[in-house]
Amino acid sequence: VTLTGTVSSYPKLLGAANIAVEIAGVKGVANELTLEMSSTFFRNDTELVGAIREALRWDIEVPHQKIEIIVRNGRVTIKGTVDYWYERIAAVKAVERLSGIVAVSDHIAVKPQPVGDADVAAEIGDAIARRTSGANRISVDVKAGAVTLRGRALTPHDRFQAEKAAWSTKGVR
Repeated sequence: VTLTGTVSSYPKLLGAANIAVEIAGVKGVANELTLEMSSTFFRNDTELVGAIREALRWDIEVPHQKIEIIVRNGRVTIKGTVDYWYERIAAVKAVERLSGIVAVSDHIAVKPQPVGDADVAAEIGDAIARRTSGANRISVDVKAGAVTLRGRALTPHDRFQAEKAAWSTKGVR
């Protein structure tokens, strides 16, 4: 699928591609959409750095002091190292939804603190039991911080919660 046309914001540009890739039979998306922002939403690079810094600082899931920001012509690069996957995702989302952003390049690494695989598996299992109704149907395997969840979730919500439990656990790579 090739997307062409004009959109007014970066989130709309991303959203169109995300919708297209979820359609049955779509194997790839060429996103050739053009971003044309209204002058109302334009910010110079200095203003963008300030807005990004504030957005990261106000997001409780982002360890803002660990994130570096580079902006050139509205194109944002964020760098740093975080302990959890959800922190990385939260940082990217906090930046993407700001007005004036043309593109976001994510160079944030996830480097969790070392935790034993058995401890990680136990913590994930406990979290799944708290969050889902069919916890006994999901097994957890951890090798060097890489987690594999197997089984059958009773609902899509349970599946999402099991994945979220794994990504939110200390030591998961």
